[in-house]
Amino acid sequence: ATPDDFEANLRCAFFLSSTNRGDEAGTRTLRSLELAKKAADSSQIGQAWLQLAVVHQMGKRMREAGLAFEEAVKIYRELVNQDRAHYLPELAAALTRLATFLREQGNLAEAGKVEAEILGIYRGLAEGNPQAYSVALAMTLNRLADVQRGQGCGEEARRSFEEALKLYQALAAHNAERYQP
Repeated sequence: ATPDDFEANLRCAFFLSSTNRGDEAGTRTLRSLELAKKAADSSQIGQAWLQLAVVHQMGKRMREAGLAFEEAVKIYRELVNQDRAHYLPELAAALTRLATFLREQGNLAEAGKVEAEILGIYRGLAEGNPQAYSVALAMTLNRLADVQRGQGCGEEARRSFEEALKLYQALAAHNAERYQP
């Protein structure tokens, strides 16, 4: 029997996904989504949609994966309107998954728009808490530069890479063991 616990089902789905057991992961993810909807917990619903997107992506069901990513992002946008401080990092994480998906699908134009949005989010978060968000900001700049380069925007890509490098250098100056080879 499938347990009636959202977290247990979602953790199990994540594990099953990581071991390439997509059908079982899908079953657990759908159960998680059902439990989250029953509890009317928007945060859990968003988490379940993200996991469902991953399951669809693993199963090469790209249309369904895209729709699931979009649904998760929509939910996180609504949550940000309710509690910006709490859910903005979660929105950024969901957008990161969507941008990676779009890039893998060859949709660089949309991936670039999403990465630009993520960049804006992490710039704001890093202003308030650089220690917590500078790494995410640098990683976003790297991903954006990759998209820009793929679109033939070499100068923009160079500027994004250089900004990321400066952030990594600043991070390494404060924690050399972590950021230097």
